[in-house]
Amino acid sequence: MAYSLNGVYELLKRLGIVWISARSRSPYADPVRQADCEKKPAAGSAGSSAR
Repeated sequence: MAYSLNGVYELLKRLGIVWISARSRSPYADPVRQADCEKKPAAGSAGSSAR
């Protein structure tokens, strides 16, 4: 039995299974630096104090 990619997606949909893939992370990523970056508002954003 062979399925096309679209056929597989339709089968998963009928079975109630959702195909979701997560974004991959680099093995060199620094979780501490990422957490610090997420806490800071982006430059030029509404929450930024630089004008």
